[in-house]
Amino acid sequence: MISAAEESLKIAQAELDQLTKRIGGYKSTIARYKQQSRGGLEVDVPGYQRALRERNLLVDQYNQKLSAYNKDYADYEKRIEQDKLLVEQYNALVRK
Repeated sequence: MISAAEESLKIAQAELDQLTKRIGGYKSTIARYKQQSRGGLEVDVPGYQRALRERNLLVDQYNQKLSAYNKDYADYEKRIEQDKLLVEQYNALVRK
């Protein structure tokens, strides 16, 4: 049960890492558009808006996955503590 939870958390972490990379890519693109604008260069407004929209969608996905990850991680920690308590109780009985 715990090993399944660990595997699930690893998969979720990998998904979060992937989203972080994708968000970073859009962040760089958006920064380039802003730099072009500040420099007085012509900016691809639809491209800029598309990048903002996509980044925002990815941030929403990231936040949802992070919330689920945090809940699953808290559940995992509870299971670890429960198992630890059961082992301590068992060991106390064996020592008697």
